[in-house]
Amino acid sequence: MRLGEIFVVNVQLFPPYSKKVAGENASVEYQEHMTVKDLLMALSRLLPQFPNYFENDTQNPELYHYMVIIVNSQIVDENYVICDGDTIKILSPLTGG
Repeated sequence: MRLGEIFVVNVQLFPPYSKKVAGENASVEYQEHMTVKDLLMALSRLLPQFPNYFENDTQNPELYHYMVIIVNSQIVDENYVICDGDTIKILSPLTGG
């Protein structure tokens, strides 16, 4: 990564998040390293309908109660550092019974 270079992260949203923002894809620009938490905060600023789970509890939002983040086919937590070219998917945890 070169200093001042701008990267774009493409995010694929699945229901219920895609229904909340009326679309399945979103793009976020960044210059420095970006964690999943940074990405989610950026999405909530860009897409006001996107839920901001970090607004009230920045210490321990228990992210996995609300969504699953997949980067390059691997489930990651909010501290994962996103790299240029990563494929990111956001979906709801599945339940069954």
